[in-house]
Amino acid sequence: MSSSGPDDLLGRIKELADRNFPKIKDKLPSNEQVFVLKTTAGFSAVIKLSSQAIVVESGDHPNPVSTMTMSPADLEQLMNGQLDGVQAFLSGRIKVQGDVFRTMALNNLLKGAQ
Repeated sequence: MSSSGPDDLLGRIKELADRNFPKIKDKLPSNEQVFVLKTTAGFSAVIKLSSQAIVVESGDHPNPVSTMTMSPADLEQLMNGQLDGVQAFLSGRIKVQGDVFRTMALNNLLKGAQ
């Protein structure tokens, strides 16, 4: 992972989410769904997603649709378009607790240019 701190990483996730949101918003439900994204190094972000809006903030949530956990290096590769989220999940590099199918929206949101 780059030498950026948690605030820089959160900012990069927000930028990527804002860029990808228009591509996936028509496939999202109108009601808000909450996801948690974590790294094994202790980073945690809450992503609130619906067809109307996206909110990315630091922290955790008591009852997310799912929690996606990966190494910092895998998060970097995912955001840079060097790692396919589905393949990483199938190979065990990304762990998902909760609804795996609805987590696909989060994967598509974080996907870097591929």
